[in-house]
Amino acid sequence: MLLRALVFVIGIAFMPVTLEAQARNLPSSTILIIDSERLYAESNFGQRALTELQAETAVLAAEYRRIAAELSEEEQALTDKRPTMSPEDFRKVADAFDERVEGIRAFEQQRENDLAANAEAEKRLFFQELAPVLEVVLRESGALVVLEKNSVFASSSVLDVTDRVIAQANVMLGDGAAEEEQPDGEEN
Repeated sequence: MLLRALVFVIGIAFMPVTLEAQARNLPSSTILIIDSERLYAESNFGQRALTELQAETAVLAAEYRRIAAELSEEEQALTDKRPTMSPEDFRKVADAFDERVEGIRAFEQQRENDLAANAEAEKRLFFQELAPVLEVVLRESGALVVLEKNSVFASSSVLDVTDRVIAQANVMLGDGAAEEEQPDGEEN
């Protein structure tokens, strides 16, 4: 008799969580699945970060094309001057040009590396900021753990809460852009 009462009390204790999960159209399971790549790409935060990355990449590419055209013209001018220069003078000018080109390449490569590092930093920040979002989804569903979809060999699609986490992240994190401070402490 005592055992039946205990089972009944435990069942009642978990009932609100299960009913809340059902009301929110979440699976009532202790394990949930998310696709983190899709989560980042489809969230407002990820879309803003990816849009900024594409814009910065386009600026770098345009600047690189401009520099390449200028260097090509300079190289052609140097080639045109070669017949009028002594071999020693030409070698000095050509070596200086090559050194400058290598410096520009190294600088542009560093800019590309910095851009990639910034993109990775944005992604890391998103997933750090995601913890409270996941806590809300865990609490609402009564789940105990969220696993990465690509780390799971097989699962039911009803356990995938990526869409729910995206919606909750959009509410709680927005696009992740830093709010600009208003002069004299004014708020938007």
